[in-house]
Amino acid sequence: MGLYATVESLVRKDGEVKKALKTMIKRANQAKSLYAEGKIPEETYKPASDFGDDLLDQFKLEVNSHGLENKVNGSIIASKHWSAAEIMCFLSSQYPDRVYFATKTELFRLSLGPIQVYTPWLGKAMQAVGMCEINRSNPSQATSSLDNAAGMITEYNKNTDYPASLLVFPEGTRSPGDSLEGFRKKGAFYASIKSGLPIQPIAVRVSENIADPRYIGGYVLIKGGWVDYHVMPAIHPPSDTAGLRVEEVKEIAHNLLQQTKALVAQGQEILRQYRS
Repeated sequence: MGLYATVESLVRKDGEVKKALKTMIKRANQAKSLYAEGKIPEETYKPASDFGDDLLDQFKLEVNSHGLENKVNGSIIASKHWSAAEIMCFLSSQYPDRVYFATKTELFRLSLGPIQVYTPWLGKAMQAVGMCEINRSNPSQATSSLDNAAGMITEYNKNTDYPASLLVFPEGTRSPGDSLEGFRKKGAFYASIKSGLPIQPIAVRVSENIADPRYIGGYVLIKGGWVDYHVMPAIHPPSDTAGLRVEEVKEIAHNLLQQTKALVAQGQEILRQYRS
């Protein structure tokens, strides 16, 4: 996960770690305090957005948005997952919605690698902010969690001027490059059918100097660079699915996935042309 890799790299690379770690703890404590005070989701989310802004500033990342005319208020965002950098982007104020992540369980119980710092405050902060915990080892539980998260987003958007969206990465892991070969996780598309939330496909590209941690021993080398994203037209699930058979729902989910994949691929090409 990008946040883990980002912090670990800071710990191992240079003196900026103290600043980043202190900022993370500060924002986490702010979120927990607001949650304990019973603040509304819009208020408890602000420390998360501030932390995204902190990281973009610290790493000197330039964010370039395209296609915002296609954005709908309140959706399930299905994004290309290039690196840790777009996570910072979507968490920050650089994306107009409050973006809640569907996040693997391991991150809620994170121990920060080589420095052996157990971080229960991070998991509690993510819970306070409203992030969605996904147990990837239990597919039925993961699907249920996504359904619940989509329901939460729907509830959040009933009375607000600051819309919320749920972010998923159908590739399931980071995948540097424009390829979408691993784009096959269907849970979000079932959640779209059940909740009625539209799917918002988003293409992402990042500068080549932002390295993927899997290939460099846990390091994430982010010292300036850019993140480009392109919002593609939203895809709306069928409005009436009552009484459908299981196989019919599976077919709808498959079709939603394929439409989304095609739009993200189209967006990847648009972004590539921007930089050619």
